[in-house]
Formats: sequence, structure tokens, C-alpha cells
Amino acid sequence: QVGIQSGDPDAQTKARDVLSALRTRDVGFAWWTYREQTTNPKTHGIYYLDPSNPTAWLVKPEWLALVGDYLK
Repeated sequence: QVGIQSGDPDAQTKARDVLSALRTRDVGFAWWTYREQTTNPKTHGIYYLDPSNPTAWLVKPEWLALVGDYLK
């Protein structure tokens, strides 16, 4: 399982480094949290709840692209 809070310093660089190392070594992985039941966009989830409509999801497009590149 892999995950990093998107609000952490250098989060995308750290995630990319870990995912790259796993791919290079042919190690399977699962992203820890795809959706986060919170309106805070700085958490693990690639999707989080819309603060103005808590029944709707918002996506972090840069994180979806980053993780998605390693799931292909």
C-alpha cells in the first residue's frame, strides 16, 4: 500500500520516487486511499468531498494523473 498526504512538502516528488522504485523492481502496489471522506484537499485521497456540496466529489487532477501513470 502506498499513500502520502498531498499537503506534505514535496508530496508529488516523494510519491513519484516511491512509485517509480516499485515499478522498476516490478513490485505491485495499491494506492492507499482513492477517496477521502473529508472536504480537506490536503489528505491522501485523490478524490475528496466538495465543501459546498458534501454529496459530490472533487478530483485532484495532478494526483490522478501522477498515480494513473503508474497504474497503466
